[in-house]
Amino acid sequence: NCDDQQTVDRPRYRELIVLRHVSELSYDEIAEVTGLPLGTVKNRIFRAREAMRKHLLRMGIEGIA
Repeated sequence: NCDDQQTVDRPRYRELIVLRHVSELSYDEIAEVTGLPLGTVKNRIFRAREAMRKHLLRMGIEGIA
């Protein structure tokens, strides 16, 4: 589904995933750096991860919990 890939590609989701998994910032640190509420940070990271998981499964990459 193109919607999942578009979700992953959105800069607002991409930035949060990079901050969390590349820069290894905590959710609190991400909220502070971006100026977003903590709940928004958690929600967007959840949505981005879910979209990536679905996209990888459609590509045939299994073993994604």
